[in-house]
This record gives sequence, structure tokens and C-alpha cells, in this order.
Amino acid sequence: MYSVRIALAIAVFTIFAANATWALPGLPGDALEDRAPEQAALSARGYYLGRFGVIRRLNQPQALGCLNGFEIQSHRGYPTLPENAFSSVVVAFAAKFNAVEVDARQLRDGTWVLNHDESTQRTMLTRSNKTKLRNMDRSDWTQSTLRNRLGQQVNEQAEDLATIASGAFQAQSPGQTLNIELKDNRGINCQDLGQLNETATLFLSAGQVSYSSMNGVKPLACMREHNPEAYLALIQGPSRKALEKWAAANHGEELSKLNGNRRLRAAAQMATEAFGSYKYPSWSSTAKLQELRRTLGGKVGLHVEISDLKADPGLVARAHSAGVKLMTYTLTDNDSHLNDLLALKSRGAMPDGAIVDSTPIKTCKMLGLE
Repeated sequence: MYSVRIALAIAVFTIFAANATWALPGLPGDALEDRAPEQAALSARGYYLGRFGVIRRLNQPQALGCLNGFEIQSHRGYPTLPENAFSSVVVAFAAKFNAVEVDARQLRDGTWVLNHDESTQRTMLTRSNKTKLRNMDRSDWTQSTLRNRLGQQVNEQAEDLATIASGAFQAQSPGQTLNIELKDNRGINCQDLGQLNETATLFLSAGQVSYSSMNGVKPLACMREHNPEAYLALIQGPSRKALEKWAAANHGEELSKLNGNRRLRAAAQMATEAFGSYKYPSWSSTAKLQELRRTLGGKVGLHVEISDLKADPGLVARAHSAGVKLMTYTLTDNDSHLNDLLALKSRGAMPDGAIVDSTPIKTCKMLGLE
């Protein structure tokens, strides 16, 4: 049953891709034929509609990311599709992000799936009415229906990691990777992470998969044992200032009713529920960056919250000196993230890339790198 489901997923992707693309005069072979008026308008601006309706560069249809080698990863898949979904991962690869970032968790029976939260309440509707991943098995999962990013039910069912990896294999171009964030690894041992790597590399090569974690270097060091070729990134937990900004943006009305220490404790509890903690050790000093490089070896990175990098732009030079790639993420909105990156660019302190919630064309245009 397991292999049949993966074969079916590959067949569906292949049929969809074949039927969705045609050769149009003057346009790449994957241009959509039934969108001629839009193709004409986009062509005049140097773009076209490619597979799955994503906007691509006309003169460089295979180019990844932005100019100057600035790397962009799609956050939980394509920004307009359900997060961590089969469709979202496939379309994000077709859109030519450098990497597609997803979130891996384990079900009760050991099955690896993609979901950001410990609960499915925000992302899907389950037939079994189970919402905690620790109470679900693969049957519960694959009989669930997804919600879009507005919380509305859509006509797509949940798939496990193996099935989604099969779709990624079909859609990936050379140089693209699937960045799997290891979520909540407190109860997961190194053997479990080895199984995760085996699942991810059923179809993808070892170098086509990368791993990231906000839970310290231990799970990443374990992954290095299982996958010597993978890029490994420690996600630097946000500073207290960044968490306070997130709490104000997402829970401002609730917090406004509290004062003093009660407000601080409430914000800390909200941050802990959302991110696992409200205090994180810093890895931004030269000594800690060198330790990170020594511990993980190979290709290694540090991913930091954008407001923390704005407060310490010298981190870019320190990371590069230590041989560590530096990328940013945000706790707030995407446009603010890009505007902050633009400000860093003007100061000569751009990181190597960012995890974003916008399309490659919009992202690169806003950064002046299109």
C-alpha cells in the first residue's frame, strides 16, 4: 500500500505536468498555452507563466533565487498554497526557489509527516477527530483534508514525508534542496532521525536534502552522522526583543489588558507555546560560530531572526569569517522582513539568503536583486 501510494503520487504529478504545459512560439517549453493574453503581457516585461501558473524569468527560466547569489527559501512551501502540502512543495520547486523549507514531525507509529505545530487544528481537518500528532498514526493522517493558509478547507488530502519527497524528486531542478526543519526533537533519538533521513532520501539524493533545527546542535550533529553531504543549519532562537515584537503583533489586544510582570509572564508563555521557549542561547559570537563549524563540519549555517541581525549587522562578517552561512527568517510579516533586508543591503551587511513568504519574483524585486 505504501509503495502504491507513492507511485500514484508520481503518476498524478507526471500527468498534471504533462497536461499543463505546451510549446508556445517564442516561449519556453513549459509555458501555459491556455493563458495567451497573460503570456503576452508578461512577455513584454520579461516574464512568462510556467508550469502550475508560476511566474518565471523569460530569458533565464532555469535561474534560481536572486541576483548576486542571494538565496531564497520558500517558507513551508509555496506562499499561496497550503503549508507543508504535496502541492505546495512541488509548486515551490517549479517556481525556482533555491530551497523549499518544511517542518518534520513524527506520528505515534513512527511515520514522518510535515506539520509546523504539534496539533493539526490550524492546518487540517481529520476524519478521526484526533488533533495531536502524538495520538495519530499514518491512517489517521492520510485520511485528513488540508486547510489553506486562511484556515479554509481545500480539496487536498494530507500526505506523509515519503510521498512528498517523491513529488519533490519530480519537480526539483539542479541546485535545489528540500530544507527539513526538525521540530520538537525532545522525544526523538538519533535512530529516529536516521529513519527520517532514510525516508527523505528514498527519492532525493543526500545532497538534495538539508536539515535545520531550533533545538540546539545535538539533532544536527546526529544528522551529520547519517548524512555527511547535507547542509545543516542551527536556527538561532529569537531574542527577547524579537519575541516581544512578535507577541505585540499577534497578541497585542490580549496583552494590553495586563500590566507589569503579569504581562511579561503572559508574553513569555505565549512565546513558549509557539516556539518552544522564550530564552535561547546565543551563537552569534566569533567563538560560538567557530564551535558551530567544528561541531557540525561540512556545509553549515546559522539562521537568525531579521530584527536580531538588524541590531547586530556585524554578525554577517563574523559568520563568514568562521565559514558559516548566514540566513534570516522573521516572526512577523514578510514585507517588513524584506524591507529590513533592504536596509541591511544599504549598509553592506546582507546575509547570504532568507526564508520568505513571497514569490521569487516579488522577493527579488523588493530587494533590488531581480
